[in-house]
Amino acid sequence: GMDLYIADPEYLGKGYGTQTLREFIALIKQKQNVKRIIIDPHVENIAAIKTYEKVGFKQIRQEEQPNYGHVVIMELDCQ
Repeated sequence: GMDLYIADPEYLGKGYGTQTLREFIALIKQKQNVKRIIIDPHVENIAAIKTYEKVGFKQIRQEEQPNYGHVVIMELDCQ
């Protein structure tokens, strides 16, 4: 699993998240034998969900997590 956070709202919507994800995923694939990556954005975080989909993540299901609320479980197949 992975978790990302861009601290300053001024950086949102400028492609930094998409580019960071692509580079991070490429690095993970190079360095480790990873079969898949899982991420779980909050269901209301539409911008994050769209960004994850843009780099290849697929929505698997939604679930309730005790400390975080309603999330979308997303998976990226790395094989």
